[in-house]
Amino acid sequence: MLLLCAGAAAAGLWGVSASRDAAGSRPAALGAVVAATGGQLRVDDVVAWEDGGPTMPGMGVPDPVPAGRRRFWVYVTMKARDGGPGMRYERTGFAVAGDGLAPTAPHAADDHLGTIRPGAVATAILLFEVPTRTRELRLEVRGARRAIGLPAGPAPTTTATHH
Repeated sequence: MLLLCAGAAAAGLWGVSASRDAAGSRPAALGAVVAATGGQLRVDDVVAWEDGGPTMPGMGVPDPVPAGRRRFWVYVTMKARDGGPGMRYERTGFAVAGDGLAPTAPHAADDHLGTIRPGAVATAILLFEVPTRTRELRLEVRGARRAIGLPAGPAPTTTATHH
């Protein structure tokens, strides 16, 4: 499910200046705005997913979670710069990595968005699957100035309300 709204409606949410840290620095905090190619992004929420849990419209029923693994949704909001061609969204540009975990592509994602219009805001929802023992998780986004840290522990828990 991708939500698209006018950039003006969300202007107050994007008043924070983006980080200027070089790639490879300590991950940004959950909710921090990070500069990316064509605009800015932030992780708004991380929600644990359990077998039988809700799915995204049009995604179908996901396969069962294998033993020793966990899944979680990551809600990423992106804002395209006011000028220019907009901001490109591709699920292949997102990965989670962590302590002993190589960058891992989303298990599932809503792929209905291609380019976010200049000045517009969109939220992408991505489902990731990682070993339960993985810690120090971070979201890596192609074109972002730095990674974004995700909640650690046996399973991420919600940081806000999304339904």
